[in-house]
Amino acid sequence: MVTILFADFGIFKTTVENTLLSFLHLRLFDFRQELRNQLWLADNLTLEMKSYVKDGMLIPTATLEKFINKYLLNINGQDVLFSGYPITVEQFQGLEILLKKLNIPINAIWFFRQKDPYGFMQTHFAGRNNGHELYKYTDMAIKWQQDFGTVRNFIDSIRQIGDQYKWRIIDIDHKHSLTEESILQKIKDIA
Repeated sequence: MVTILFADFGIFKTTVENTLLSFLHLRLFDFRQELRNQLWLADNLTLEMKSYVKDGMLIPTATLEKFINKYLLNINGQDVLFSGYPITVEQFQGLEILLKKLNIPINAIWFFRQKDPYGFMQTHFAGRNNGHELYKYTDMAIKWQQDFGTVRNFIDSIRQIGDQYKWRIIDIDHKHSLTEESILQKIKDIA
């Protein structure tokens, strides 16, 4: 089975990953790390991927699907947590098709979201920038708001096309520390 993790902007994803991996007994598919590992290999898939990267292009979804297919075939049916992929609706749809071909179900989709994104931004700037208020960092604040909006729009799109899956949405309150224990309790509360 596959479990997919999405985390809102500003959430320390490693802590969330470690807790989910331990609680659900999953193997981690960290997209960035696995992609780096693949790019060190000397096989046809790596040559194909590098041909796009060399030309300054993004690796197409179809090539990424070959990469994921190879990964899934090499883990001998272990349950896996996808982190860092998919990041587009096209990738999500391609992953769905690939998983159906391989007869691997999506067990659940977890989304750890900031309960109060604006409050998170205010706390971040006030706590780390000598008490300056958010308005003093207008350009960065606008960028963060866009990042929050991008993630939320992506999640909304995925939920519309993937509403048949078990969605597990956990609100994270920026006022409380994010520890494995606190995450585990939230997971247990809705699992």
